Amino acid sequence: MFAKLRAARTILATIGLVLSCVLAALVPAGSASAQIPYLQLNAAEPKYAAIVIDANSGEVLYDKRADSPRYPASITKVMTVYLAFEALSEGRMKPTDRVVISPRAAAQAPTKLGLPPGDSLSVDEAIRILTVRSANDVAVAMAEKLAGSEARFAALMTLRGQELGMRNTRFVNASGLPDSRQISTARDLAILSRATMRDFPAVRDGRRLIAVVLGGSSTAWRDNNMEDLLLTGFDVLKRRAHGDRTTIAANLFESEPGGPIMRPSTEQGDGEQSGLKIVLTDSPRAQPVKVSPTLKAAKAATKPAKKPKGEWAVQVGAFKSKGLASKQLTLVRGRFAKFVADAEGAVEGAAGGAFRAQFQGLTAEAARSTCAAITAKRQPCMVLSPR
Repeated sequence: MFAKLRAARTILATIGLVLSCVLAALVPAGSASAQIPYLQLNAAEPKYAAIVIDANSGEVLYDKRADSPRYPASITKVMTVYLAFEALSEGRMKPTDRVVISPRAAAQAPTKLGLPPGDSLSVDEAIRILTVRSANDVAVAMAEKLAGSEARFAALMTLRGQELGMRNTRFVNASGLPDSRQISTARDLAILSRATMRDFPAVRDGRRLIAVVLGGSSTAWRDNNMEDLLLTGFDVLKRRAHGDRTTIAANLFESEPGGPIMRPSTEQGDGEQSGLKIVLTDSPRAQPVKVSPTLKAAKAATKPAKKPKGEWAVQVGAFKSKGLASKQLTLVRGRFAKFVADAEGAVEGAAGGAFRAQFQGLTAEAARSTCAAITAKRQPCMVLSPR
């Protein structure tokens, strides 16, 4: 594992980000904070927000509340690491340099490494811990090393973000810990991601995607939704490569897909629990999914292809609209075709206005094996016995 992390660090350390000297000129010592106007944004909302863009062209394939203010949480550390690599590329810092844990850094809330004040680690180790562990104490220590104080470093982060085109983002700390003044948007975070990806080549069929998801009900929900967005995004590109320019991307993505009906949490704990997910490229496990081009076709996909063989069923989610439930059936059928090929997709109304997405007509054995396969991919599934 250590060797793999070292190899990953070696790859990361080669990125050619060369604009740190400009930042040094823009923010003279002692005046950084004064140069950053407070961004006049509305209070961050807990609602779902997302964006998917083509990393090569910047074309927006899907967006939902992409410019609405949100708390960036631990994605803040992407900018922290971005500036750290700028310093490395400019020779202002070396991988073997020491990053000292100050009393202020040691006092940060979890998630953190937990080193005592006065202890230190190398820049190489600090960057790996930031990216793998998301350690808040190390983020503050890195900020202090690069700029003398976290406040000054946050000003540098904001200025650099503005240069990249992040017009609605203000950073006030290096870790992403809760602060009502620290605001960004899905679009701005995609801009930051695209800038980072310029030196992190990872592609599928010569194409790269950027996707940002904010809000939602849980970490698992965001993971599942992120996978769905990326799968659909690559499906859109595949269709276009084969000459299909008539399908509207928004119809493929639908609005607010996936996940159970839950109110997105507004609580901002550490970055891992804060309701935000970002992916810079496709998941290694992801494969293109067959997605219906229109909602009408999605409904048609719920009709049985073969006669049902049993009285058992599986439920793959409950949603606030019939359209979202149908969308889930289409996605699950495309991804788990061999398990639900003979099942009848159905949307059942439930108390409270919810709509349940179910595959019916399964045997007991088929229902259990289907749910086992679906839950193994971190998708919701529940076996329903005959009534």
